[in-house]
Amino acid sequence: MSNNIMTSIISSSTGRTYRGQTPEQRAAERRRRFLEAGLQLFGTIGLRAVTVRRICREAGLTDRYFYESFDTMESLLVAVYEHHLGLIMEKMIAVISASNNVIDDGNGLRDLTQYLLDAFYLEMENPLVSRVCMFEVEGVSPAVHQLYNRYISTFASIIVETAKRYCAPWPLNKQETEVIGQTLVGGITQNTRNWVASEYKTARADMVRGTQLVFEGTLMQVKLLQNQ
Repeated sequence: MSNNIMTSIISSSTGRTYRGQTPEQRAAERRRRFLEAGLQLFGTIGLRAVTVRRICREAGLTDRYFYESFDTMESLLVAVYEHHLGLIMEKMIAVISASNNVIDDGNGLRDLTQYLLDAFYLEMENPLVSRVCMFEVEGVSPAVHQLYNRYISTFASIIVETAKRYCAPWPLNKQETEVIGQTLVGGITQNTRNWVASEYKTARADMVRGTQLVFEGTLMQVKLLQNQ
């Protein structure tokens, strides 16, 4: 038996580091490779055409390692979806934090919404990410549908909290506020789907500016209610 094989067996059974990595680090690396393979295949041929064998071939790993991290192909799709939406949210939250929690005029709001929307549309300009996040999760299962709705609600909350900073004191009740958030996110979602389907015919800057105008118009109406 070769020294390399013996070292591998000892490492697996004892939990020691191997080639500078712990077992946990190697497992995390394998998971990362499956996420990359999932994005590539879900974003090109779609969930229903992907098999475990195909994913493993794309990742350069065996099915033993697939089932180490994922129960089903659906669970891999969810992991890919959550990973990339999580990255988008991190960027948007970073933009909000960098604004120092101050929006003192229309220009400040305009700058903030431009950065937020540009961060979102920039990620959606990747056809692999947009297909997974906008199309592949649709109709997969009730559990995935609930996950999708939770992310929609989270994005709506980000929009509403941004709006409240500009329109203080906020004049609407909880139900009216939720409707505004869901409506704005729903419009952005459908517009993004159309944008992707057109193969990005519209420039990203135009997508940002058009969405900004809808957002700013809504807030103008909300501010009018402050005086009623």
